[in-house]
Amino acid sequence: MADGQVLLRKLPLSQEIGNPHVCHGRGLGKCWQQGRKVAVVRVHFGSRRRWSSSSSSSCWRAAAESYCGETSQDHKQFQSYSIPSENWRGKVRSKASMDIPFVNGSSKYLNHPVLPQPQVNGDQEQDPHTSADSLSSLAYSLRPKRIILVRHGQSEGNVDESAYTRIPDSKIALTEEGWNQAISCGKKMRTMIESDEGDDWKVYFYVSPYKRTLQTLRGIGLAFERERIAGVREEPRLREQDFGNFQDREKMRVEKAVRLRYGRFFYRFPNGESAADVYDRITGFRETLRADIDVGRFQRPEARVKNMNLVLVSHGLTLRVFLMRWYKWTVQQFEGLWNFGNTGMMVMELGPGGRYSLSMHHTHDELRAFGMTEEMIADQEWQKLAKPGELNYDWLTSGSSFFTHFDDLEKGINLEEIPPDIVRSSLESGLHHPQGFEM
Repeated sequence: MADGQVLLRKLPLSQEIGNPHVCHGRGLGKCWQQGRKVAVVRVHFGSRRRWSSSSSSSCWRAAAESYCGETSQDHKQFQSYSIPSENWRGKVRSKASMDIPFVNGSSKYLNHPVLPQPQVNGDQEQDPHTSADSLSSLAYSLRPKRIILVRHGQSEGNVDESAYTRIPDSKIALTEEGWNQAISCGKKMRTMIESDEGDDWKVYFYVSPYKRTLQTLRGIGLAFERERIAGVREEPRLREQDFGNFQDREKMRVEKAVRLRYGRFFYRFPNGESAADVYDRITGFRETLRADIDVGRFQRPEARVKNMNLVLVSHGLTLRVFLMRWYKWTVQQFEGLWNFGNTGMMVMELGPGGRYSLSMHHTHDELRAFGMTEEMIADQEWQKLAKPGELNYDWLTSGSSFFTHFDDLEKGINLEEIPPDIVRSSLESGLHHPQGFEM
C-alpha cells in the first residue's frame, strides 16, 4: 500500500456494529453516531497507521480496512483512493452543506454516493452501535447469551469481621464452606447453560483480583472442561469497595453504623471509597465490556459458538452498582437492593430484541426479594422484547422518584389550598400526608 492510500468500503446499515468513533483491532472497524452518518478512513504512512472519522448531518458512512496490508475475501469490496501526503492533516473534515466528506477542503478523493440516513428513535447511550429498528444477525450473534453476575463464596471476613484487622482485604480467603459454595455454583451454572438447546456453548470469565474471588473462580471452574472456557480476564475495576485502613474493629463498626445513617451510596469511608466512587470505575468497566461485546472479543472469529456466557465474579456492592449503572437505576432504587448471598447469581439474559433483561431468567418474586420495585420489574419486562436504541418512555416519567404530586392531582387535591410550609416539609421528608397527597 502506498503512502496516503485510503481504503474505504460502503457498509449496509443493518451490518453496523461498533461504538461512536471507536474502531477496534482487526477486522472491519465500524462507526456510528445517532442521527448522523459517519465516515471512517484508514490512511497508511509508512509504519504509522491512523484512524480518522468525520461526521456531519450530511456525511455518508463507510468502514475502513482495520489492518494495513491485510488481504482477505472482503478485500475486493474496498475501493482505493490515493491522497497526496501533503494534503493529509491526520483527520477528515466535513461540511454540513455537502453530501460527502472532504479532505483539506476538497471532496474529489472521496466521491461516493450518500447512504440512506438511519431512522433513530430512542436511547442512544443504552446501545450506540445500532439503529432502533433493527439489530443485524451478525451483531446479534456476537452478543453473549447471558451475563452472569456471581458474588464470591463465604470468606474469612464473612464469618469473623476481626479478620479485616489482621489481613489485608485483598488477601481474605474463602472458608471451607466458601469453597463448597463455589463448586456448587459452578455445577448450577453448567446445568443452567446446558438447559439450552444444542451443545455449542462456552463461558468467559471476568474476575476481581481479590483472593476470595479468584478462589471462587477456581471452584466454579471445576465444572468446566478446558474447551468450554473461552478465556479469563482479571479486571481490577471489579474489586471490592475500599473500606479504608481498618485495624480497629470497633472503629469499623462505628463507621458502618454512620454509613447507614448517611446512606450507603454517598458515604465514603475514611481513606476509602463510597459506592459513588465504585460507580465511577464501574462506568469505565461497563464501556470496556460493551466494546468487547460489540466486537465479539471473547472467542476466535473462526471458532465462534452460538451460546457464549459471560461470568463476572466479583463482590456484593460492586455487582449491585454494576446493575445500577447498566439499567440506570436511581440512588434511591440502589439503596433498596439487598446484597447477593455468597455465590448468589443474578442472570442478565439476552432477549429476542437484543437487550439484556433480568426477568428473562428470574421470576418476579425473585426480583422482589432482591429489593426491586414494581416499577423496576416492569422495566425489566420491557427490556425483554425491546431493541437496542429504543427508549422506555414510561420508565423515565413514571413513579415518585423525582415528582411526588401526580397522584394528588389525579385525586383532585388542590395543592394551593395546603399551607406552603406543610407542602415543602412533606415533599422534603417523603412522608405521606394525612390529607392524601403522596410525599
